Amino acid sequence: MILRRIASALKRQDWATVLIEFVLVILGVLIALQVNNWNEERQARSEERRILERLHEELISVQATRSRITDAEHENLRRLYTARKVLFEKIDRQTLTSAECTSLGNSDWPFVQRISVPIIEELLATGRLNLITNDDILTAISALLERQSITDSLLDDLRPLRHELSTEFPALITYAIVPIDDPLDEDGFDVVYTCDVAGMKEDSAFLNAVGENITTFVDSFGSGYLRSRQVFADLHDAVDASLNVTHEDEQ
Repeated sequence: MILRRIASALKRQDWATVLIEFVLVILGVLIALQVNNWNEERQARSEERRILERLHEELISVQATRSRITDAEHENLRRLYTARKVLFEKIDRQTLTSAECTSLGNSDWPFVQRISVPIIEELLATGRLNLITNDDILTAISALLERQSITDSLLDDLRPLRHELSTEFPALITYAIVPIDDPLDEDGFDVVYTCDVAGMKEDSAFLNAVGENITTFVDSFGSGYLRSRQVFADLHDAVDASLNVTHEDEQ
């Protein structure tokens, strides 16, 4: 219709009408583009909101898991300290409890937790991280990814320092499995260790290995966990601020 009117105006050399029709066409195109851009922006912000809500849920879930692991590892570290005092004869005990012996047997695993949040891994894999526009959140995610890289490097550095005691000293600490009544355990067995405390006290190489394992465990706790905990908290705070979420018991 518009093109027909423009053609008719050209034939009549009605330049004012031609100009007006062209302006109307251009305005129509610009308005259509603006509406389309606005709609795309609205959809992008809606998608960003969904991403941040999922990120918030996953942060809470991961934080709860990390908290449970931390509580368990704190108890594990307490048992290691007690076992070291017994072996180095700093307290008057001649035996280790089964839990203390098992902590010794597992002491070659340094306390390092790699923070992994599924939605962030998904956004990186699909190239959609740019859907997040909040600078504070992007900065916190960048710090998280840097901490993950540092944690990976830390694990590589600590690996050669670990002593698998039951392999290096099989006569002093032995590995065994016992049945357990736990419906959540697919295997139905748990690992236990048996310790020859008298023999351990007489073996300087074993005592050195125990000391190195505990030192590595403690160092990894400070360098790996405590620093990553702050990075995690900063990301959580940034997401809370963006979503206008206030809660005290999740911090």
